[in-house]
Amino acid sequence: MNPLSRALADCRVEWYQLRKDARVPLILALVAIIELQYTNVLFEYGKSVSADSTPWLLPMINATAPCRFILLGCAALFFSNVLHNHRGTVYYVSRSGRYSYLAGKILYSLTLSFCFTVFVSFAFCLFHIRHIYWDTGWGPLLGSWARYYAQSTSAGPVSTIIQTMSAGQAMLWTFLLLWLSFINMALIVLFFQLFGLNTVSVIILAALLLLELLTNGNGLQILSSTQAHLVWISPLSWSNLSLLSWGTSARVQEYPPLGYAVWMSILLMVLLMGLIFGAARVAGRPGGRIREIRWDV
Repeated sequence: MNPLSRALADCRVEWYQLRKDARVPLILALVAIIELQYTNVLFEYGKSVSADSTPWLLPMINATAPCRFILLGCAALFFSNVLHNHRGTVYYVSRSGRYSYLAGKILYSLTLSFCFTVFVSFAFCLFHIRHIYWDTGWGPLLGSWARYYAQSTSAGPVSTIIQTMSAGQAMLWTFLLLWLSFINMALIVLFFQLFGLNTVSVIILAALLLLELLTNGNGLQILSSTQAHLVWISPLSWSNLSLLSWGTSARVQEYPPLGYAVWMSILLMVLLMGLIFGAARVAGRPGGRIREIRWDV
């Protein structure tokens, strides 16, 4: 079996172990309920004007401070046990080798993050499917809603996104940036769980959430200059379009551009992958151990 096949096999094992995690359906249900509470306002407004919505609500959900923070907290819980500890771990390391074993765990983190991002993107559809129709644009309802709430402090960033970006652009960039954020959260947890330092990974995720809370007010309108500068060093904030500058939008230079957020997220992902494989190399030395497992195989 070649290294890629061994990595894919280990990835499948992790997906199988995920089915036994009782927290997963609870967290997914919580995400769906949070999105239901947020999107109810829009769909009630749609009923009042007799209009349905397109399914491109992710940029709106992601740009609303309270909803976004709770969803990121759910993501932290979701990825808090990326490396499942089961009886077959020693066997899989011996069979696959430490590098293929970790490649499988990284592949699992990538695919798990992708599936979670898809769920976050469309969970609200479970409740509003009768009032959603397919269209490549924002649709009349979202356009009307954006104009109606353009002067609202809390909905201002949402209106800005709708008025300055196409639905495809906003969905693409929001999905990509959220996916990268979730990948990095999962890789942080994976790295520290290799050493059995679960508490450290929880502390780091909590610190990132706190930094996100400091930078993500109700949009750029109320952010002070100091808070705006924090966006440059807040990895989770890089997935929020309302805290970035793009295209010809009227943004001051204190806020990071969209390209910066994308490339810094990718750079962080590559760095974390390098640390994970570096840990395997160190563990492969004589006497090297990770989580009480000999990795010199």
